[in-house]
Amino acid sequence: MKRRQWLLCSAGIVAAGFGSNAMLSQASAAETDTPSSNAPIRVLFIYGGHPFEEQPMTEMLQKLPRMAVTEMEYSKAKLLLKPGIQKDYDVLLFYDYCSDIQNTPEEQANMENLLKEGMNVVFWHHAIMPHFHGDYEIIGGRYHFTTEKFQGQDVPASTYEHGVDIAVEVADPSHPIVKGIKPFTIHDESYGLMSVNPKVHVLLTTQNPKCTKEILWTKEYGKSQIVYLALGHDSQAWKNPVFPELLTRCIEWAHHKK
Repeated sequence: MKRRQWLLCSAGIVAAGFGSNAMLSQASAAETDTPSSNAPIRVLFIYGGHPFEEQPMTEMLQKLPRMAVTEMEYSKAKLLLKPGIQKDYDVLLFYDYCSDIQNTPEEQANMENLLKEGMNVVFWHHAIMPHFHGDYEIIGGRYHFTTEKFQGQDVPASTYEHGVDIAVEVADPSHPIVKGIKPFTIHDESYGLMSVNPKVHVLLTTQNPKCTKEILWTKEYGKSQIVYLALGHDSQAWKNPVFPELLTRCIEWAHHKK
């Protein structure tokens, strides 16, 4: 089993600029309204089913402040996704796309029970695609692989495109995850024509026609806090200074909100 653990206690990131965009204000960690703690947040990073740039990913995750990250492939991690995992991990960070892996009914029930009991989760980019995650009700959105009947309507297949410059706006500047973040542009993969649950609390949006408008949101499911971040396909996005700041805040908010 491939498994790595990192203890990450570096200083918080304050962005400079990207092109002509000033992406982050000079906001300190205190200004995010996130409770402080000397103990690192224990994060289980779950990947699999989709190739990714492992070394740049490791380097980016190693620089996230105040995190103790354990990396685990989904086929192994799914055996742990049940009530009781909270004693070992504070936040689950899903970056998987395992459409070829089937959960057993028991595994699916374990995950449901875990979320109803309370386990805070950040779903990242293509982690919205494995529909066994309970995408629309749990995550808050659905990527449609084909044209289908959904919520009583015929909906088209969702789209994706690599290498898109996405201009991002802040929808709720008062929320701790995005407080102090200014509009920015990121070079990333776009996901278009996804369905988004109206119950989500939208934090970032875009008007790019290749993208679904909502690209960062929060949601509750059972006693769990859920965050979905559509950005962050590869190192072209990860090296943008605003991205690791957003990912850090998503994890911190999910942890401290419980």
